[in-house]
Amino acid sequence: AAALRKVEQREADALKHAIKATEANPRYAKAYFRRGVLHYDAGRWRQSLDDFQRARELEPKLQGLDQWLKRGRHAAREGTDRKNHYKALNLQCECEPEEIKKRFRQLARECHPDKVRDAPDQERVAAEARFKAVNEAHE
Repeated sequence: AAALRKVEQREADALKHAIKATEANPRYAKAYFRRGVLHYDAGRWRQSLDDFQRARELEPKLQGLDQWLKRGRHAAREGTDRKNHYKALNLQCECEPEEIKKRFRQLARECHPDKVRDAPDQERVAAEARFKAVNEAHE
């Protein structure tokens, strides 16, 4: 599941594998942890927190779990109104700050209002909305 998500960027397949792993062995903490990360990436905050908590019950000393539990609690507390800024930048939630800067610059160039000035109204409005979302995500 982790390889499908990171290397091949096939989140749907990775989620299927994680679900199968939890069904095959309900005591496999890493499967719950990985499924929690996948839910977090997709903006399913409550489900990610549930999986992180289940992983904690099964293996309290799982490496990296404390940080993800903290993230999950914070996101679940904010609820469905919380925006997934990583998704707006088309990044995974555990990316490096350099990746965020690089992606922001790339997307900002692509949808900058000055670049689409001569485009049809519908395209221009969509690009401006995308530019605002990218700026908000970068902040």
